[in-house]
Amino acid sequence: LITGGTVAVMLGAASTGATVTNTGGAVINGLDKGVVMAAGGDLVNSGTGPATAGSAPSSILGNNVAVLVQGAAGNVTNSGVIASANGLGVDMAAGGRLINDGSQASISGQQGAVQVAGNQANISNLNGATIKGGVQSDGVQLLAGGAVTNQGADTTIYGGNSGVSISGGNAASNIVNNVAGAQINSAGNGQTGV
Repeated sequence: LITGGTVAVMLGAASTGATVTNTGGAVINGLDKGVVMAAGGDLVNSGTGPATAGSAPSSILGNNVAVLVQGAAGNVTNSGVIASANGLGVDMAAGGRLINDGSQASISGQQGAVQVAGNQANISNLNGATIKGGVQSDGVQLLAGGAVTNQGADTTIYGGNSGVSISGGNAASNIVNNVAGAQINSAGNGQTGV
């Protein structure tokens, strides 16, 4: 367990190309932000704890942002839990790639589960994974364009506004690939899944 008063794990601007790995059922929990990577890099949140401890998935938690990657593109790979009670689950401010894979993989945020700005993004939600935004937010919001793949039985992207929202970027390269068996949903209050 790593906890922090404001930020639990902070990698500064000199940390170019850094990697954060949270595995084995470990928990990173920040009162404001869970993990901040100020110069991009790679984040891996994977694995579960021992069966004697309930086999809980590895978790990254933050009240306002669970994972913030800025300064350069980032790569986030998740097969555990990334969650923000009040803000964004994953905020990638300079584009990048996110893979959310497996039945225990969950990314959630009250103000949006995944938000990517700055550059195009490639988002993959696979094999029973869940991406869930809050009542008045999007599941995935790409502000500079990109592609979203949602694939596998019981794989879900949900947002109260839109499951997936893509703006900016090159319209020809903005792609949503929802493979049979997967779902992209919204609350249905005048909005669409995509």
